[in-house]
Amino acid sequence: MTVEIDNSYTLQLPRTKETYEKLRNDLLNLCGTVPLHRRFRALFTLKGLGDNKAVEIIAEGKSYGSKSSNEKENPFEFFLKKKV
Repeated sequence: MTVEIDNSYTLQLPRTKETYEKLRNDLLNLCGTVPLHRRFRALFTLKGLGDNKAVEIIAEGKSYGSKSSNEKENPFEFFLKKKV
């Protein structure tokens, strides 16, 4: 049995300063009104981009978000509690 996997999917986002700034603002919830699902979407979008700028923003979010111990406010808390 042969299984073929389609690896042709790539994230088609413009890698502009505005894109990264929007994702950063959503992830860090700087305005205080970003719904949790949008924060997770920003996190996984950055993960999908996978470049140095995206990693820097995720790292910033981890240290910024670790000040909150409430999992509902901090998407990183979910991952920090997981034992790998």
